[in-house]
Amino acid sequence: IKIAAVDDQTVTFTLPNVLSSFPYHMTNGLIPEHILKDVQPHELRAHPFNTLQPVGAGPFAWQKLEIAGETPETREEQIALRPFERYHAGKPKLSSFVIHAFHDADRLKRSFERHELTAAYFESVPERIAADDNVVTNNFMLSAANMVFFRQGSPVFAEAQVRKALVQGANTESILASLDYPTRPVRSPLLLGQLGYDKTLTQPAYDPAAAGASLEAAGWKVGSDGIRAKAGKSLRFTLWASDTPEIKTVTQKLQEDWKRLGVQVEVRHAGGAELQRVVATHDYDALLYGTSIGVDPDVFVYWHSSQIDPRTNRLNFAEYNSKVADEGLEAGRTRNDPGLRAVKYRSFLQAWQRDTPALGLYQPRYTYLTYGSVFGLSTKTINQDTDRYNTVHDWQIRQAPVTNMPR
Repeated sequence: IKIAAVDDQTVTFTLPNVLSSFPYHMTNGLIPEHILKDVQPHELRAHPFNTLQPVGAGPFAWQKLEIAGETPETREEQIALRPFERYHAGKPKLSSFVIHAFHDADRLKRSFERHELTAAYFESVPERIAADDNVVTNNFMLSAANMVFFRQGSPVFAEAQVRKALVQGANTESILASLDYPTRPVRSPLLLGQLGYDKTLTQPAYDPAAAGASLEAAGWKVGSDGIRAKAGKSLRFTLWASDTPEIKTVTQKLQEDWKRLGVQVEVRHAGGAELQRVVATHDYDALLYGTSIGVDPDVFVYWHSSQIDPRTNRLNFAEYNSKVADEGLEAGRTRNDPGLRAVKYRSFLQAWQRDTPALGLYQPRYTYLTYGSVFGLSTKTINQDTDRYNTVHDWQIRQAPVTNMPR
């Protein structure tokens, strides 16, 4: 990619080939050359630019950092920000903005209950907080997809009949009904309403009878223990997922659905570094995981065969390998015309529907709680959690006339 500064306000990028999703990748903003030109990428995290001396052009400017606690277990940070008067959209309406960082969720909860915070994110809302009438729940739908990926490098998923039966045997409507928030189902590698989405090219619908018949026809017979087997091998696999309450509910329902189908599933929940290790090394049979898709339908990194090798941190979690799908993904991302892109993606969607490399579940939500209403807080669909701040320059806590009262 050739980069040139045309003038003080214009930068041009000349690509060797058309990449329709390129504008959506340009979301990190420009960084100051005079500060970072000699800094290597692996040094960025510890550099003062990312710690005590950040430079930016956002709605709030750095003021100070306060750290309490002598050990990592007791440490808490507060980052104080002040309005940036030269912000391009105008000076923010809030007089200050303080970000609190906590070591664990329990401390966050206690601080929120003591009204020390105006807003906070919770993976699952504590009952005591949910019962408070003064708390407002703001749900941001994420342009992401929670899916179960069937790793085709695992012998149990080598047969398309097995993968398709697992999809047909999962009651996704029941899973959606079990969630604490309304959201959209995920039935294909593209999101509902996204460019290229085709309601006729989605995963098979819930049909446990058809799923059982398909497994029978493929030679997977139910044994005396209720588990199907073929050629001396039982139909069983391990499913990895995060350890949040929501995901635990989802995996339990999947486990029950598949058990009725004659499939034994061992569920392993993990968080933090352990889950990231499992994901990075593809050390699983199946994986329930979320993928960030964004506005553009370019899902090349999740389904193209060039993205399989975990040694290079590839994101094809299903290890899906299809020449037809590859060609569709390549053609779709190298066309600018929306109508033509949609046509080019059809072959990819058809292959995905036929091969069923994954089970689509739902679009996750980001739950942001506030004490009282925060005016200007927009709950539109966002691409990542920090997008909740997209309208922060317009946020207001309250509006009231001020009168000078006699002493």
